[in-house]
Amino acid sequence: MTNNILELVIYPDKRLKQVSERVSRVDDEIRKNFDQLTAGMKHYRGIGLAGVQVGIMKDIFVVDHDYIIEHHDKDLEPRRQPMGKLLCMANAEIIEKSEELYEVEDGCLSIPGVWAKLKRPKSIKVKYLDYDGKEQLMEAHGLLAFCIQHEHDHTQGRLFIDYFSPLKRQMLVKKMEKYLKHLKM
Repeated sequence: MTNNILELVIYPDKRLKQVSERVSRVDDEIRKNFDQLTAGMKHYRGIGLAGVQVGIMKDIFVVDHDYIIEHHDKDLEPRRQPMGKLLCMANAEIIEKSEELYEVEDGCLSIPGVWAKLKRPKSIKVKYLDYDGKEQLMEAHGLLAFCIQHEHDHTQGRLFIDYFSPLKRQMLVKKMEKYLKHLKM
């Protein structure tokens, strides 16, 4: 932890494949965790961050709602500076998914330097506990739905590279290793 920013958990760390522990209720500790995730997301320049990605093994994540809505139909730059209202989600449960798919270049702070086109349901309905512990039900579409699904996958021990064939996954991991090796030079 540097300056209150928790260190990213990087693939192939085994924690990334573990199912996160559901929270019994949103209390001051969980709100502190949401605040840590928000600080980490801004520091690492993501648009979402799950607890497991910084070693918090709880079923929580944050998504930069306003940034996504503002840039929904535009080409997105990787690792952009987040801003605006955040969605804080605990115990998120996706209760409906559309059959129509949405494709975007997916990437993950825990798998640095890797981007690949992935299709996910274009619309979802998600139930969750918010920052204040109130149960919420929301519909999300397009990039917002995509990001919520990506972060929700983290809480279930899934990574975006798990959706690819073993050969493609191996190629993506090699790309990450090359990227990390280059950073250390």
